[in-house]
Amino acid sequence: MINLPELSSLSINLIDFIKNSTELYLQIFRLPKLKYCKLNFQIMDHLDVSSTSTNISSPIEHFVYEPLFPMESFENLLSFLPQLRHLSIHKIHDNHHIAINFSLLMLKSFTNISLKLYSMNFNRLEEIIKNYFYYIEVLHITSCDDPEFLNAKRWERLITSFMPNLRIFNMNHTGLADKYHDVINQFNASFWINKQWYFTHEHITKDNSQTGIFYSMNPYRRKCYIVDWQKSEQTCLDIKENNFRSVKHVFIDGKQVSKNYPDYFSNATELTTNSFENESLISISTILNTILPLKQLTKTKILPERCTIEQFQFILCLFPQLKYLHVGMGKVEIETFIPYLSSRPFVQTHPLFFLRIGQLRKKSIPQLNRLMKLNHLHDHYLIKIVYCDLYLWW
Repeated sequence: MINLPELSSLSINLIDFIKNSTELYLQIFRLPKLKYCKLNFQIMDHLDVSSTSTNISSPIEHFVYEPLFPMESFENLLSFLPQLRHLSIHKIHDNHHIAINFSLLMLKSFTNISLKLYSMNFNRLEEIIKNYFYYIEVLHITSCDDPEFLNAKRWERLITSFMPNLRIFNMNHTGLADKYHDVINQFNASFWINKQWYFTHEHITKDNSQTGIFYSMNPYRRKCYIVDWQKSEQTCLDIKENNFRSVKHVFIDGKQVSKNYPDYFSNATELTTNSFENESLISISTILNTILPLKQLTKTKILPERCTIEQFQFILCLFPQLKYLHVGMGKVEIETFIPYLSSRPFVQTHPLFFLRIGQLRKKSIPQLNRLMKLNHLHDHYLIKIVYCDLYLWW
């Protein structure tokens, strides 16, 4: 990267592993004019700049990090980014639960942060907030399990003393739902009302357990949304009809579809879902179309069962703008599937160009290559196996 002195924006999105990730990050931080950086790949060793001694000072202002990030490296990351304004970490974890000596570090330009917490309790988050978030104006937190995340009084004290500039507070917490109604009342105090921060919750019934999601009532901020078909059968008073215009990715949890789901996602372009049971294909398309516009979806992931050629053809018909598809498929299904991909009707009528197939092994590649050449599957294609997933694009 030493030959990119004028680079101002960098996005890296790989399906493969990075073995020495720390060295890569240090190369990125040395780019003299880089302002925006987004990283998404699988790593052999987690980012560890905590043991790195360097005087590197990066000009990055907006940093998005999607691999697992160890909490003990948080302070060192900030020390590399003195001009940071916006930070988003999709998987910050605290698996070791070790004692950390935090140092007070206040970056005046650092005003916007989004964190999705893994194996991290409220006590640990509180330590981070007290030491680094004094100038934060926008805070997005996604958490789970620890009920202390729903302690309204504790949040009030923390915000008042250590985040006095906070104007947007967006929280999403997944946990046991039996006390969510009482929690809602705690967040109806004058502190929250005066700031116009409102909250609601949804119930999720799965594997005979009752869980729920407690979240901020500002749907225009949300980019992803989990649909629980059984939500429409709940009697919770907090359930109401919404048009979530900001949502781009809808995840449908549940195999039996509901005909009376109350929400709509008018701008969604990505769908992840389990396979559907006990429903005709026509019924599925009719019901799905009541919650999101099928014609504009470009990316779909169907989990986890094998997909037949008939189901694949239906998916392409259902989503005419589909470009990326992730499905489960066995060797037998692929042998009937490759000729269809090579057919003139498919090539001429559908924009699909990227396919990820689960449940395959590396030894399948030679046979797949022979099939593709035999069926003249496009002039140029790439094929790769990562773990048991096959990636094919043309």
